[in-house]
Amino acid sequence: MKNVALAIILFLSLNSCNQPEKEAAVLGSASESIIKETGKSKPENTSEETSQEVSGKNETIVPGKSIGLIKLNEQAEVVYKLLGKPNLTDAAMGKMLATWFTEANLSDPDTTAYQTNIFFVRNMGSAEESALAKQIRITAKQYKLGNGLAINSDLKTIQASFPEMKKAATYTSARTKQKIDVYHDSVAGITFEINKAGKCVGIGIQEPGKANFEVYSAVSSDLKKL
Repeated sequence: MKNVALAIILFLSLNSCNQPEKEAAVLGSASESIIKETGKSKPENTSEETSQEVSGKNETIVPGKSIGLIKLNEQAEVVYKLLGKPNLTDAAMGKMLATWFTEANLSDPDTTAYQTNIFFVRNMGSAEESALAKQIRITAKQYKLGNGLAINSDLKTIQASFPEMKKAATYTSARTKQKIDVYHDSVAGITFEINKAGKCVGIGIQEPGKANFEVYSAVSSDLKKL
């Protein structure tokens, strides 16, 4: 009887020792199955990436590509999710100009004049008829190029970075009543608006090789291409 009892105790002891290994094996196979099904071991957007997108901390201007979080050829639906509903819109014939005004900042009285203008074009008749961002313009000071150029940069400094830039248009500011010169670098896909003091008051981007200025109808009705 003693031998039988010892055999039972030994069996139970060995079985309990092996149980964690069996559980680990099951969990391991389940994890491998999930990775195989999804092709990824973690979600595509990490919490850090999601947090950065929601916070809107990107304030970099990339000529011919993007301003902040908004990219050229981005769908209007995506832009609205990032910026919210525009304050003003003007749409006709598959084209739309949308304007967002920056909320007033007590520490900077100029913020009431800051705005973001985006000119959208719809691909009429194509399989994908979403309105796409073709021109983006900003007047807020926080947006900067990688080399530091921004609103209030002087013309000579800008020309040093974009020597191929040429005066392409002029308009009269509806707010200040001043004449503004629009300088355009078609190769880079960027425009700089310069006031009579030689300072930048607006920056816009469009696809390289393009020379369209519909976005400026948001600030003036007398734009003249040169």
